[in-house]
Amino acid sequence: MTPNRVEYKAYDAETEIQGRRLKGILFGMNMDAVRPLLVKYRLDTIEDEHWYRLQDVLDFFTELENTPSTMFDLVALGMKVSEVAAFPPELDTLMKVMTAMSQLHSIGYRNGDPGEVRVEVVGDRHIRLHVRAPMPADLIYGIYYGTARRFPPPGGNLVVRREVIAPDQGIYDISW
Repeated sequence: MTPNRVEYKAYDAETEIQGRRLKGILFGMNMDAVRPLLVKYRLDTIEDEHWYRLQDVLDFFTELENTPSTMFDLVALGMKVSEVAAFPPELDTLMKVMTAMSQLHSIGYRNGDPGEVRVEVVGDRHIRLHVRAPMPADLIYGIYYGTARRFPPPGGNLVVRREVIAPDQGIYDISW
């Protein structure tokens, strides 16, 4: 591995991601710009109910981030993911959505370890998410930031901060 090269690896080679969830992740991309990579990793045709190897998705993101001619804003992509994500109707406030992140994270994965989110309620207006996931940290930050904006707290000054502990681990503080 060369210096500054990013490489994403699944925790378990058998882990799969459901097409519906994968479509949500890829939704905000300029598909024409990434089509050659999508074809290379057999992600060019995504069916909602089909299951795809998570490592193929991670290899796609690895190559995407390590190709000098490609520039993608993964934070913006994560925000798009949060815009189209379907949440159960009972999750209608920022506190409810964020405290459910542990369960929401594992939806759409099977046959292995997709990582985990541990939720810590720090205060009435502060949630801390301890995340272990093989996806790009900028994508994850965008998802949490976009979700927080989608469920704006009344009268709150929304702040989303992150601390990247390792390429696959981070702490995300959401306060308002």
